[in-house]
Amino acid sequence: MTHSFRPGRRTTRLSTALSATLAAILPGVAMAEVSPQDVWDQWQSYMSGFGYEMTASPVAEGRNLRIPTFSMTMPMPAAPEADAPAGEITLTMGEIGLIDRGDGSVGIEMPARMPIILSGEGTEEDDFSIKATLTTEGYSTIATGTPEDISYGLSAVRIGMTVDEFTGKKGPVATPGTVAMTMEGAKGTSRLGTVAGSTTIEQSFDLVKLIYTVDITNPQPDKPGHFKASGTIDGLSSTGRGVLPDGFDPANLSAALDAGYLVDGAMRYVSGQGQTEFEDPEQSFKIATSSEGGTFRVAMSSAGLAYDVLSRNLTLNLESSEMPFPVATSMTAFGLGVDVPVSATEEAQPFNASLTLTDLVVPEMIWMMADPTNSLPHDPLTAEVDLSGKGRLFVDLTDEAAMSQLGKTGGNPGEVDSLSIDSFVLKAAGATIDASADFAIDNEAVSVFNPAMPAIAGTADLRLTGVMGLINKLGQMGLIPGPQAMMTAGMIQQLGKIESGPDDVSAKIELSQEGAVTINGNALPLR
Repeated sequence: MTHSFRPGRRTTRLSTALSATLAAILPGVAMAEVSPQDVWDQWQSYMSGFGYEMTASPVAEGRNLRIPTFSMTMPMPAAPEADAPAGEITLTMGEIGLIDRGDGSVGIEMPARMPIILSGEGTEEDDFSIKATLTTEGYSTIATGTPEDISYGLSAVRIGMTVDEFTGKKGPVATPGTVAMTMEGAKGTSRLGTVAGSTTIEQSFDLVKLIYTVDITNPQPDKPGHFKASGTIDGLSSTGRGVLPDGFDPANLSAALDAGYLVDGAMRYVSGQGQTEFEDPEQSFKIATSSEGGTFRVAMSSAGLAYDVLSRNLTLNLESSEMPFPVATSMTAFGLGVDVPVSATEEAQPFNASLTLTDLVVPEMIWMMADPTNSLPHDPLTAEVDLSGKGRLFVDLTDEAAMSQLGKTGGNPGEVDSLSIDSFVLKAAGATIDASADFAIDNEAVSVFNPAMPAIAGTADLRLTGVMGLINKLGQMGLIPGPQAMMTAGMIQQLGKIESGPDDVSAKIELSQEGAVTINGNALPLR
């Protein structure tokens, strides 16, 4: 026997009110639903924002969508002075399926082995085509959220890419060897949303290991040569975010920045190593590198451009037919950082830059050439600099036409109002220089030392340890003229303030806008 329940009007109203209340207070649960069509619509909108034209045609299969051939085209970049694009670049991939999972989410499915073609069509010299194969193992991508805010969760045991054929002006050439990349233990998320007419992007991605292999031989018999490169990166992780404003034009980055364009990405890795070899009848070289982790970041917005890279505990081994001996070296850290404005403004904007080169081991073979009598301490070299300041740009650095014009006329893109050496450390051959400085720059006045430069005023603090001893040794070795070495060491001793010993001195240098220079209060005539 079956029983049925037929709700009355009061029960129906209560149910409707309860549903509305739950939808209001739990929108992520009650309304989080996305369809295959929603995913496809977002892909089209997103790609068109970068200038791509989606040329694929999906086929409906019930609630699912199947894209037999996924393809998109974008204009090929041209020179700034050109009136039209140089041609088109087209990306074509195999079948992709957007599968309704029945729970408000969509699975993105593709075959375990998929062909990919990247082709360019422009002038006869520019035409090319690259055929590759994408392979996956244990691959899964699931889209969740709402049509206006979709998150994609990806995982894969392994993702591989191989290049199979290249077609250029001399026709198709099968890859004469191996060009491959493999990602193991891939996991990540990507979120695309729409806020106030702009597309927002948030991404994170982790890899257990990245492996790359290149092993090719020149297929032309009259130009024999063999190139080989391989390496691994362990524990790779990355994060990124961005804002893509409506009407974004990649060819007009200045306007995009004004409209809110933003990109900010960072990457970290635990360790890495690689080898590169090349050989032909005329020359050969081998390079092997390794590191124990590092970081990389690049960001751009209307606030400026930031770039920062740092690697730790690097080793380098180099052999070349152009060098008389192999080189083996290492360093504790190598880094480079830049944070500068990119847009023209009337107000001065901050900037900074840094260089890190810590404990660079100079190979003994080089020391034998520079110091055959072993007179100098063969200590590792360190050079570390941190700069900051304020300045203004006269033109946008992202305006290619304006920058090209400045290159032709020799114009200046901007000016600096102030400059600080926040830290300067130089260590070599048993000597150390520590310094810091602050300078104000008057661009309306002319320097008394050089009429082509603005007037500069400020102070600098120096600490010199072991410098006089190094200068004397260099003079004895003939690397510096003897009288010049004696005079320089004598001036340091006379003007410097002794700290912990006779070869440890400090100096406070003051420069006035009128050109007067004092060292520890003593006037130094320069004119």
